[in-house]
Amino acid sequence: MWCGKPRLSIVAGLLFCTAPAFASELGARATARGGVGFADAGDAAAEEWNIAASALDPRYVIFAGAGLGPDDYVNLRAGALDSRTSPVALGAGYARLVDDVAPTGADRPGWTTPGAALSNPTAWQRVHLGLGVPFLERRMSVAVSARYDWRTSALAGDDNAFDFGLSVAGRPIDQVTLALGARNLLDSDYPRITRQADLGVRWTPGPRFGVEADISAPIDANVSVDRFVWRGGLDAGLADWLALRGGWSTEAGTNFASVGVGLIHTSVVLDYGVKIQLDDPSRNWHALDLRVNF
Repeated sequence: MWCGKPRLSIVAGLLFCTAPAFASELGARATARGGVGFADAGDAAAEEWNIAASALDPRYVIFAGAGLGPDDYVNLRAGALDSRTSPVALGAGYARLVDDVAPTGADRPGWTTPGAALSNPTAWQRVHLGLGVPFLERRMSVAVSARYDWRTSALAGDDNAFDFGLSVAGRPIDQVTLALGARNLLDSDYPRITRQADLGVRWTPGPRFGVEADISAPIDANVSVDRFVWRGGLDAGLADWLALRGGWSTEAGTNFASVGVGLIHTSVVLDYGVKIQLDDPSRNWHALDLRVNF
């Protein structure tokens, strides 16, 4: 959601320099399975990211969620997806994130008190809107998404930016969904945002089982494989009312494991997910979502 500038520290870059930055900012289901969901038409809570895939299946869902993590990370989000009541799919939402990540490099203030911890409490907010257009009897779709971000930072002051992205999704056979997109195409100077490309492939051999692999890469002059973000995850339904999820992601050489559970009813779904940084398990992110299907 908010991606880092190259001048940020390695730790901050690992935490923020993916697109989206945290799986928990896409909801508990994405958190639970390593951050995948770009090609998942069934994950309405990630509609900001997967609006092209979402247009392939008719549904009407509203959702709300929250996330907790290190660095005083608290994330609140809500939104809706409607791909059923009109010929196009519409997704919209609002998110508010607060954290306290000490600035480094050029972001540091010109003076500090010796021995004192450097603090920078910041509130990040965003609204977004996405439009997906399916065709070929919902075998393919194209989509455009727009976002407006604003922040209030104790050390850096206020800032805001507008950005947009484009994506396309296809379902050559019923069990396979492919998605390709580019986001943050304006590449503004707004902190934690970089131009990114995403590719997702999802295989769903049955209604209770799914496997997905996603790749995110920066779009700039310094593209290299070691800057890619690799994600893999799965969903396994043990019963009509219970789903277990797990996943793995590698971000700038750091590995993360994820796990979660979903409690499913025809009208209401409760999802929980946790993401753990394996070389420092004390750094973990939790997300909880409530979805209502109409």
